[in-house]
Amino acid sequence: MPVDPELPFMQVQPVNRELYGNALEQFELVTDLAHLRPEEWNAFQTTVVRPNVDPHRQQGQYAVAARRRRKQELSDSPSSDTAASDNIC
Repeated sequence: MPVDPELPFMQVQPVNRELYGNALEQFELVTDLAHLRPEEWNAFQTTVVRPNVDPHRQQGQYAVAARRRRKQELSDSPSSDTAASDNIC
């Protein structure tokens, strides 16, 4: 895969351990690619392959989609309704 020196390859941002809790301890290890499920391959195709072969893809498109998805998840959660009503003056 060619690497463009003008585009960032990776971005790292430190996160306080209190914010992610034990999330880094909750993962699955697949030792053989043949064990990946079809939905996992579809997710890989959507998030990795397609964006990298699209010459017209906007930079940051995945980040924008992730922020929108998170905002939607927060607005759909029952606790967000309570939090929103607590902020009404």
